[in-house]
Amino acid sequence: MERVDLFCWEVSHCAGQHRARCPAYRSKRNCWEVMGTPINSNNQGQCEHCPVILSRIARAIAEAIGQTGGTVSNR
Repeated sequence: MERVDLFCWEVSHCAGQHRARCPAYRSKRNCWEVMGTPINSNNQGQCEHCPVILSRIARAIAEAIGQTGGTVSNR
């Protein structure tokens, strides 16, 4: 199965020296899962503009709509 989720460093094409200092890159995890990243310190407002998070939210919504047959109910 092909991996569809990208990590932030794959999207932003971070330079090698930045990756070497990045706790998310070193642990091969998402930035919101790792302490010591800008997202998990004082800059949480960056999430609302993050292409990685936005693409995952969009895919989750599309999958949820697909599972409900294209309709969403308030019930």
